[in-house]
Amino acid sequence: MEPSWDGRISPEWAGEPRAFRLGVGELRALEAECRCGYLEIWRRLQAQSCTLDMVAKIIRYGLEGEGVAASEAMRLVDRYVLRPPFAANVETAQLIYAAALYIPEGASSGKPKGDGDQTTTASPSP
Repeated sequence: MEPSWDGRISPEWAGEPRAFRLGVGELRALEAECRCGYLEIWRRLQAQSCTLDMVAKIIRYGLEGEGVAASEAMRLVDRYVLRPPFAANVETAQLIYAAALYIPEGASSGKPKGDGDQTTTASPSP
């Protein structure tokens, strides 16, 4: 049986492994606050043309999505993201965001398959 993937990731951050998860609610909040779509946020992260606030919000919402209280998540972001060296958190934000967007090889989404689902592992031939 394939392991189920729900977007959780536990990279080392702030000196210890820390759990993060961006669910649909967190992604929608990011879109609203960043004033762009979720794929544009990803493009900016990849191009490293993201803002400090965007990185901070991704990390904050990732903590909250994993169950950290909003006040604690904001405290951690203030302590570890909004102080130099600022670029140190871009990679963490990329990892958190990628975990929400992509299923790792060998894992399934955990979504039940129905009659209308068309899941393929290969691209259709033209």
